[in-house]
Amino acid sequence: LEMIADELWGNIYGKDCLARIDKTSGSVTGWLVLDGILDRQSAAAEAKAAHRRGPDVLNGIAWDPDGKRIFVTGKLWPAMYEIQLEPARELTLERTRQMCIPTRNIFRPR
Repeated sequence: LEMIADELWGNIYGKDCLARIDKTSGSVTGWLVLDGILDRQSAAAEAKAAHRRGPDVLNGIAWDPDGKRIFVTGKLWPAMYEIQLEPARELTLERTRQMCIPTRNIFRPR
């Protein structure tokens, strides 16, 4: 989780997505789809060649308030990425929800 300006941002475990959350109501106000930010196949091959574990989940968000910059990374990712927000014109809200909202609760297996 990271406070960015006046919003709470959080990663969605197991998804390359971030949720923008209203800090007062807890409502999701927007989504960031970071699908493809990491070339997982290439990163996994590089890790294997170096005898390391390959990249895992997106799990790091950092905010530079002075430069107004946002950075993301993941567990065992080879790099940190500076991102800039752009509207995803080709994604509908429904498709974004399908990509970002887990279909099962991994913390309460049935």
